[in-house]
Amino acid sequence: MKLLGIDYGEKRIGLATSTTEFGVSTPLCVLVNNIDTLNQIKKIATENRVGKIVIGLPLLKDGSESDICKKVRDFAKKVEEAINIPVVLQNEHLTSWEAEQYIKETMRIKEPSKIKDMIDKVSASMILNTYMGTKPL
Repeated sequence: MKLLGIDYGEKRIGLATSTTEFGVSTPLCVLVNNIDTLNQIKKIATENRVGKIVIGLPLLKDGSESDICKKVRDFAKKVEEAINIPVVLQNEHLTSWEAEQYIKETMRIKEPSKIKDMIDKVSASMILNTYMGTKPL
């Protein structure tokens, strides 16, 4: 079953896909979070024959919920209702920071604008990898 990983943000949403539930994920794209976001996610999920959606839940280091967790939970509920695909939440503590480090060190990208463009989709990929129990990228 293919998975779609989502790194939710109030302005931008990163997406990644996996080949199977136990495979490796691939960063896909970044969407602007707006009124059409659910339609865009539905189209991407349909095109990629996604069977489950994994959305990152930004828990704090101690496992408690951050301020944005309620928004993520509300978003996850809307996604599941609109797309009719099972949605699960995955702890994503520090994935944006890890994605930025990965981009800088492994991909050797130094330009801040290019790094910013990639962080959300790489974070979505890391969320999927964590869910699948595989190593990052």
